[in-house]
Amino acid sequence: MQIDLNERQVLLDAWHHLLTPYVPKPAAREKLFGSLAEQYSHPTRHYHDLRHIREMLAFLEPEHDARRVPAAVQFAVWFHDVVYNTLKDDNETKSAEFAGKLLSRIGAGEALIATVKSLILATHEHRPLLGSDDEACFLDADLAILAAPPERYRQYSKEIRQEYYWVPAFMYGRKRIAILEEFLQRERIFLTPRMAGAPEQQARENLRWEIESLEG
Repeated sequence: MQIDLNERQVLLDAWHHLLTPYVPKPAAREKLFGSLAEQYSHPTRHYHDLRHIREMLAFLEPEHDARRVPAAVQFAVWFHDVVYNTLKDDNETKSAEFAGKLLSRIGAGEALIATVKSLILATHEHRPLLGSDDEACFLDADLAILAAPPERYRQYSKEIRQEYYWVPAFMYGRKRIAILEEFLQRERIFLTPRMAGAPEQQARENLRWEIESLEG
């Protein structure tokens, strides 16, 4: 789903705020933003787009005071789906490589780059690799859609199906159910205290609904 001009401006402002210490010239920052926006706006993307980035950043802000999310986490949000091809199974690796190259080019430190790449790679199975609070917040932000109100979750499930339009229905249903059931089998889907309780329960209800709809 396309974002509107106001939402795009919110994202651009956040990008400027994040990149200013590394890229002093506004025009250069805007050029980089344009390249990312083009990636996330590809017509084959229906969920993994700029709206997803905006929703993740909005989720993270209450955890750290607005716009004070650690730089590594912010960069991971921006880059974690920059490479997204449903025909491939190495999107996280490619996205981490993309992030590492760009961050190195703008002069980011090795420690920050390593953290960003680890955060992105953790989204492959949505299991912690670092064991940090920042990583827990980042992974929960990426999965927060699972705890969305039912109407929004139904829209999300349709968007995911659209991204896998090329998969035959019987095969898509089988593989999607396996993914959803794996989350249901976890003791906890979410890692942060704020997503315990009602959000965790809502996510489980949403997952069960989708499984039933696919089985039907």
